[in-house]
Amino acid sequence: TLFRSGDFEMANELYDYVIVEGVPEGAANDMPPQELRGRRNAQQDAYLGLIQMLVPAGRGNEFMAMADTFQQWLVDNKVVVNDSGWRVLMEVAAHQIEEGNFGDAITLLQRVAAANEGRLIRLEADALLGRAISAAPPGATINLDVLFQAGQGAYYSKNFAESAKNLRLLVGRLDGSSQASALGGH
Repeated sequence: TLFRSGDFEMANELYDYVIVEGVPEGAANDMPPQELRGRRNAQQDAYLGLIQMLVPAGRGNEFMAMADTFQQWLVDNKVVVNDSGWRVLMEVAAHQIEEGNFGDAITLLQRVAAANEGRLIRLEADALLGRAISAAPPGATINLDVLFQAGQGAYYSKNFAESAKNLRLLVGRLDGSSQASALGGH
């Protein structure tokens, strides 16, 4: 990101310029679709850079407002989300996990994973999903499909210990099944 150079204000100004001026007000309808898509992709790249620099720059209090702005911008402009956009949403989920908002993080990560089947971003989302599950309180209600998804994602990422842990959690919640009983479940 531009922030690595150490100048928050300059990086902020450049990202903000791309976000605000990437598609000038009222110009979207007059642009060829390919140009509009390219500009929207650049805007998503700028949002990612901006989101990633807020906390390290000591501006973490602005994080959720920027995240909400990004998500509303996606909806308002009917933006086709690119890799940077999905990564912004994963940054939001990571922030939610740190804030103890596991339910919203899990919901958001499921959305990211479902839209990126067979892609690296799916594995990244599944890894964060595993982090959300691990950080959630022991009695938290977590759907079985979420546990399976996190276990599967860890497996495909070759993180076999994490995969086994998540799948054991899953099996342990399958009340009354012979597999649950054999593996120490209820």
